[in-house]
Amino acid sequence: MRTTITTRYLIAFTALFLVLHELHEQAHTSVGRLLCGCWGPRGFNVWHLCETCSMNGAYPLALMAGPLFSYALAWTGYYLMGQADRQRKALGFSLVFGSVMQARLLTAVMGGGDEVTLFRLITDQPVLGRWLGLTVTVLLAAPPLWRAFRQLPRPKQVVYWLGFAFVPLIVEAVVVFKGLDGLLQQGIGAEPGLLGMPMLVTVWTGLMALILIPTHRWLLSLFVSVETPHLKQLNEVR
Repeated sequence: MRTTITTRYLIAFTALFLVLHELHEQAHTSVGRLLCGCWGPRGFNVWHLCETCSMNGAYPLALMAGPLFSYALAWTGYYLMGQADRQRKALGFSLVFGSVMQARLLTAVMGGGDEVTLFRLITDQPVLGRWLGLTVTVLLAAPPLWRAFRQLPRPKQVVYWLGFAFVPLIVEAVVVFKGLDGLLQQGIGAEPGLLGMPMLVTVWTGLMALILIPTHRWLLSLFVSVETPHLKQLNEVR
């Protein structure tokens, strides 16, 4: 089996991880809406509960919602990568990196992220909360990332893995956090849109979804079989 990173695959994968990013954020605010009865404000990377909501019980549950959504996707990917079918492996691989497990690990190591914030809130102990959050993040994020690493053929195994781990984060930082969120902070597209999202977030998410829907099958083309000369000759005879 070998890896074929085509332009088609990159288009579909980019749309996938950008959609999943927004769904992660929306999971936070959707749980907040369910518990509080009102939508809290959100941007591309920051969310809040609505002003009339008591944060005591609702905030931890809303905080958990985003990571739980992402971990569910990553572990679905873990399962799919364990299958023999190459297309399932490719989809599973895409789900792991599309749900940016590497970002969950990185932020936890740096002392931030939803998991660390949650355990600091629960324990009311900053240091203990940080280590508990980091431990849970490693236990949940590392196995899918390790299985994804093992799917990649040598000798470019490390190069491909690092590319999938960090290039999406760079794209996200430049395009979403600096570009789009910068526009939102200036008030561009800040009026309410669908499901409590600002209009700019609504349009962006819809655009990425419109790209992903017709191209999602391109995600299945990441891995192709490599026939030995003997098998290739046998297939030609057949």
